[in-house]
Amino acid sequence: MPIPTLVSVGDNCLDVYVDEGGFTVGGNALNVAQHWVRAGGDGHYVGAVGDDAEGLAVVAGLGGLATARATVHTLSGRTGVTLLSDVDGDRHLLHEDFGVGLEFDLSGTELARARASDIVHVVGLHPRLDLTRRLVDAGATVSVDLSTSHDLSAVLGVAIAFASLDSPEPDAAEDYAGRLLDAGAKEAVVTRGAHGAVAMGPARTAVHVPALPTRLVDTCGAGDAFIAAYTLARASGEDLRAACLAGASLASSTCEHRGGWPQPFRPVTRTLVERAAAAGIRLATPSHHD
Repeated sequence: MPIPTLVSVGDNCLDVYVDEGGFTVGGNALNVAQHWVRAGGDGHYVGAVGDDAEGLAVVAGLGGLATARATVHTLSGRTGVTLLSDVDGDRHLLHEDFGVGLEFDLSGTELARARASDIVHVVGLHPRLDLTRRLVDAGATVSVDLSTSHDLSAVLGVAIAFASLDSPEPDAAEDYAGRLLDAGAKEAVVTRGAHGAVAMGPARTAVHVPALPTRLVDTCGAGDAFIAAYTLARASGEDLRAACLAGASLASSTCEHRGGWPQPFRPVTRTLVERAAAAGIRLATPSHHD
């Protein structure tokens, strides 16, 4: 059987850990591509960085331990930056700036390559809705993540809609999954962090899978790892339960290291300190400035 292929389109960023004074490279779309490769698939990331020091840092950090191919365009403007704080290993979002990634669009050639892949993954942000529609209309098998924006209009016609819900109540997750199907998704998955995940297909039968034990270091990127392993399993012909278990397993292992995927932890730079200060957030003193 051929190795399933993914094209993941959209955001990248520097994940800045304000308490530790360091950063990793991340972003939902980029993390999904990297984890797809870690799970055994053929992943390709397409996105954009700004013409700034942060953009250079993203490109420099793309290697890591994963080997997703990447097409990264450089646009005039700012690279995405996310400021994160730690509470007992659980990462909390303090500030998010998507930068030029919000304005990025696929070229005709890139759209054709995406359409030909087994899965195209996008993030359900408002500027991405037109791209999602064009991919669906072109016949692509699209997965979309609503964890950043909860606009249900983003899921019309998509193959798999992902969302997150911070609730211990399984009925709430089932209700959310049902609403995603009502909005036009063919399949819905609601992740609930330590409470597990719920998947639901056209038959409206909910599949519940618990979170797996882990040595908690950092939850950053765990949801993206779940998406990658789940979509790869579905593209490989696995059923909902097997796909959820694959997602839970990769998410669990991702919690055992810092950053969205295994990579060096780099000290924050002067420009990151300045960007955080502009958002009213003070970073821990870095070990040095670039």
